[in-house]
Amino acid sequence: MRQKSDIYRNFRGMLRYILGNLHDWRVDNDVPYQYFPIIDQHALSQLENVFFLKKIQKCYENYQFFKIFQIIQRLTIIDMSNFYFDIAKDRLDTRGTSSFSRRSFK
Repeated sequence: MRQKSDIYRNFRGMLRYILGNLHDWRVDNDVPYQYFPIIDQHALSQLENVFFLKKIQKCYENYQFFKIFQIIQRLTIIDMSNFYFDIAKDRLDTRGTSSFSRRSFK
């Protein structure tokens, strides 16, 4: 039970971090994908790989929700929180809201 609550806290913290950095996002201030830094393109490809895999769909069809939980846990905690956000937070905290590298995060 303790492990599940730690995972929940990590997931909740990640969502709070994302939402906290989206407060000044505007559609007209969008950056085209081809100009994203490579680390941002990698993070988006990780999201796309997880949520559009046939494996996830098959797990839903077979009611194997624990596997879906494991896949999403790996994405959110290992790939996003422990890797991507550690790199991106320096850019978000030090650059102005109108800077290109900060806007590409959103």
